[in-house]
Amino acid sequence: MNGINKQLSYLLNSFYNLPLQEKAVAFFGMLAVLGMIVGGVLWSVESHIDKKERRLENRKAKLMTILAKKQELETAQRKMQYQEDILKRSGSVRLFPLLEELSKKLDVEIGDMNERHVISPAENIKVVAVEVHLRKITLEKLTQFLFQIENTEYIIKVTNLRVKQDFTTKQYLEVTFTVSTYKLAT
Repeated sequence: MNGINKQLSYLLNSFYNLPLQEKAVAFFGMLAVLGMIVGGVLWSVESHIDKKERRLENRKAKLMTILAKKQELETAQRKMQYQEDILKRSGSVRLFPLLEELSKKLDVEIGDMNERHVISPAENIKVVAVEVHLRKITLEKLTQFLFQIENTEYIIKVTNLRVKQDFTTKQYLEVTFTVSTYKLAT
């Protein structure tokens, strides 16, 4: 510490002993050096702040992407829950009584109905299918009947349909179709 004080004293004495013009040049030189140092520090700080702002903007963009994906996930989960609720409700439907009720309502005579075994599309879903035979039905009544079947509150679909014209009476049809419903496997 003592050596630094001696050197500082020597520099100050040397500065005081300089002629006025040299003092001015030395003073402005020191100001220029000081200005460059301050400018360099300010530039470095500004560059550092710019980097931080860019990182912040990138992170904001990533956060917005994550929030959008989260919203998509929540929407998909709500849709999936809605579909599961429908599947649960469909699990309580019994096809034979439902088809009989709809046929009576529309005055459609069912020839016979047989349960069919169908391969499930997924391991947690069970398919229940019934094959239905109709004899002597008009196209209009068939259309109404099929519409009523597919527009119940349950997940019920006509998955197979075969139509032949009745040989004895041309205005009637002979129809075989499969009605399927889906349940959550337990």
